[in-house]
Amino acid sequence: MDNKDIPEKTYEEGGNNENNSTSRLGNQALLEKPVGTAEPERLEAKPVEVLSVVLEEVGIKKSPKVIFKCRHPDKTGEVIDISSVIYINKDKRVGESGTWFNTDKDGLLNKYSALAALIKKYKVSSARALAGQTLETEMNSAGYLALKAY
Repeated sequence: MDNKDIPEKTYEEGGNNENNSTSRLGNQALLEKPVGTAEPERLEAKPVEVLSVVLEEVGIKKSPKVIFKCRHPDKTGEVIDISSVIYINKDKRVGESGTWFNTDKDGLLNKYSALAALIKKYKVSSARALAGQTLETEMNSAGYLALKAY
């Protein structure tokens, strides 16, 4: 079978890649591009303003994850997504985790989750109540911004 016989697929953009100006990539010529040498832009850990809070299904299992749509002082006019938290875990150690919406047996947010730690730190009642708040950030182990919950 030739490549011309394979139907063209589209790629749904995910994550924080702000360099892609389009959310659908159907151009097979992109597969010919070589590896770049430019270093990715890294934002400094500074307070961010939460513009909105949304729940998205992520990954193959479609697991629920809370995405914080934020304004960073160094990204004027742009919105960034933050979906990880650095927090003190149940073992009293600094940990990092995604903002997964894990529930307990009663269907409520798991009290030991990173998301729960964030809600408790800012003394609000829910993840949605963080919209409009200014939250601290910190670099996570992968070099990306995470919300600081300790």
